Amino acid sequence: INGKPIIDHIIDKFNDYGVSEYFLSINHKSRIIKAFFDERQQEKNISFIEEKKPLGTIGALSKIAKSIKPIFIVTNCDILINCDYEDIIKYHKKNKNMITIVASFRNYTIPYGDCKINKDGLLVKINEKPNISLLANTGMYIMNREVISQIPKNTRYDLPQLLEKLINLKKRIGVFP
Repeated sequence: INGKPIIDHIIDKFNDYGVSEYFLSINHKSRIIKAFFDERQQEKNISFIEEKKPLGTIGALSKIAKSIKPIFIVTNCDILINCDYEDIIKYHKKNKNMITIVASFRNYTIPYGDCKINKDGLLVKINEKPNISLLANTGMYIMNREVISQIPKNTRYDLPQLLEKLINLKKRIGVFP
């Protein structure tokens, strides 16, 4: 974007908030990613979590449990969040969440009529070009270090699995809109 890789935009935004330590989980094309950062040498505070086999969207965290601060941020590296990160952290702490999902409101207009039918298959009503609103997951999460104990080691594990497990354990998972 504007001649700059998305990862640079993400790191710059975190740097604006005083973040000084980064862990990048890498697997596919890991040599290219490492070479990109080695060449620049300005990001000395970046550590790589090398996955010998893909560990899913959250599995790599089990490899760095001892290095993580009590509250930390996990983000996909293909998204840009234009929000005050301090507000998100305050929300997370205030609500005593184990995980806070950063979400974005989305409105969509369906370009067709929505047919409501009865049990006999007869039209009851048609709603022309309805609007649907939803709260979409952005791919950014604020987490407490305790979540790592719920992630199996060296196993493919995706964030939806972790969220489901925590919901079943009655842990607090908030959503920051």
